[in-house]
Amino acid sequence: MRLLQIDRLARLALLSLLAASTAAGTDVAGARWLQLGAPAGIDRAQALAFDGATARLAVGGERGVAWGPIDGPLERVLARGPVRDLVFEPDGTLLAATDAGLYRIAGPGRVFSERIGTGEAARAVADLDSAAGWLAAATGAGVYLAEASVPEPVWRRMPELPFGEARRVLLMPGSGGDLTVWAVIDGALWRAGPDALGVRQALPLAGEGEEGPLDLVRGSRGELLVLLARSLAILAPGGGWRVEHPVLPPGAVPLRLVADPDRLWLATDAGLLTAPDAAGPWRRSGPPAGSIAVTAVAGTGDHLVVATARGLLRIVDRSGKDAGRRSPAPAPWTDPPVRQVQRQALHYLALAPSRMRELWDAAGRSALYPAVSLRGDWGRDRDHGIDDDEAFLSGAKRYLRDRDRSEGEDYGVSLELSWDLGEAVFNPERIDVSREARLVAQLRDDVLDEIDQLYFERQRVLASLAAPEPEASETALRLRAAELASGLDAWTGGWFSEQLAHRDSAGPSLPEQEPLP
Repeated sequence: MRLLQIDRLARLALLSLLAASTAAGTDVAGARWLQLGAPAGIDRAQALAFDGATARLAVGGERGVAWGPIDGPLERVLARGPVRDLVFEPDGTLLAATDAGLYRIAGPGRVFSERIGTGEAARAVADLDSAAGWLAAATGAGVYLAEASVPEPVWRRMPELPFGEARRVLLMPGSGGDLTVWAVIDGALWRAGPDALGVRQALPLAGEGEEGPLDLVRGSRGELLVLLARSLAILAPGGGWRVEHPVLPPGAVPLRLVADPDRLWLATDAGLLTAPDAAGPWRRSGPPAGSIAVTAVAGTGDHLVVATARGLLRIVDRSGKDAGRRSPAPAPWTDPPVRQVQRQALHYLALAPSRMRELWDAAGRSALYPAVSLRGDWGRDRDHGIDDDEAFLSGAKRYLRDRDRSEGEDYGVSLELSWDLGEAVFNPERIDVSREARLVAQLRDDVLDEIDQLYFERQRVLASLAAPEPEASETALRLRAAELASGLDAWTGGWFSEQLAHRDSAGPSLPEQEPLP
């Protein structure tokens, strides 16, 4: 009886976990975001830094760095890339870590190359950190330190840590003024400080199968946060590890972590997630940041900025409430249902599942049809003959010659039908069809994902037009809605624009929603 009770409790716990997972994957309530202008000369932003003292934002991408006021515009100050990390020093100077070296940026035209070490590996800087008057750089040749207060700091490699590829570095000041350096080197977590001259830190409670730390973050209460692929390890200021297992949306891969005084922000390839603390629960942020890939996060509080696949977004309302918004006006007619748009796109691109089923059935029936062989023959025969003879007639010799000639033609036609009955049981051509079906299914998923992103982003823009924010531009929203409609029009071969034209001419009526299977 007790075993049955334990089993029942385990099932209830599993159901609770699944419910939490569903909530984490579907909840989109949260902060609201405002899209910022594109930085000059920067594409595919993958590094951000915010200086709270000057309210200045720095953005790094594949082709360099741009900075300026958080409200814009952002001007280009470095034309080297790709940029891996950015950090502001206390005096407002910006350090940019790139694959080609470390650069100190004091302003437009005032860019200086920092000499870290010798060799190509030392010039490849992957991560930066600044704390307690010190600077740290993670390079391909280990971890380097320098004093931030020195006008021309001298970088020295930490011999206590291994000479390997460092991907992350973090400085943790202690209560007594001491400094502990944490680093991820060759996929392992290392620590160097007053109590240890380079110790590899094991995380036994983080679970099996983890490939190594993804990010290192200082918590608002002085704790160390170590982000892993499926867990979050926390080291309290007084010592002692604990491990939390965040329930993330299905398939989400964590990338970076940012700690606010009252909240954590987790950047994933499936959107920006937020939680009050490491124990969760983790929820999606408000759209669009909560539903698209986020590559970098910077700032805290009301100055939080994220870099996404669709540009930079700045937080404008952390509460997620609709205070100050006007009541939405009813739309005269909604766009065609997303199911119709998907179906039309698949029909236009010839990616409907029925095509593969037709090919599969045709490959199975092909063995029932014979292989036909038709052959034609033609022949011609010619014969020529001469016969000579002599005879003695009437006292004289006479010569006689006979000639003959004959010709003949032959025609023939043959028709051959052959069956391979073994292929009627299993046709090898179905293997090729199956392989092609997998490729088509992957392409179809990519197309549908693109359709979904364009469609629902347009719905969000239309909703913003119905109830615009005080800081939103109606003209910009209309242009964005037209841009998304053009994208859907390209995927459907002009069908979407025809539906919009029919909507405008038909008047205010609502189309019937097509039931989903």
